Amino acid sequence: PYLTNADYRSVLFIDEIHRLPRAVEEYLYTAMEDFRIDIVL
Repeated sequence: PYLTNADYRSVLFIDEIHRLPRAVEEYLYTAMEDFRIDIVL
C-alpha cells in the first residue's frame, strides 16, 4: 500500500487533488506526460 512498494504499471490515486499546491500540480503534469515520476526520499 506504500508508494515505495509500487510495481510496474501501478496506479497512484490522489484524493482531493484540488488541494495540492500549484508546484506539486505542475510536477505531476510532467509525470502524466512521461508516464513516470522520479521521487527522492
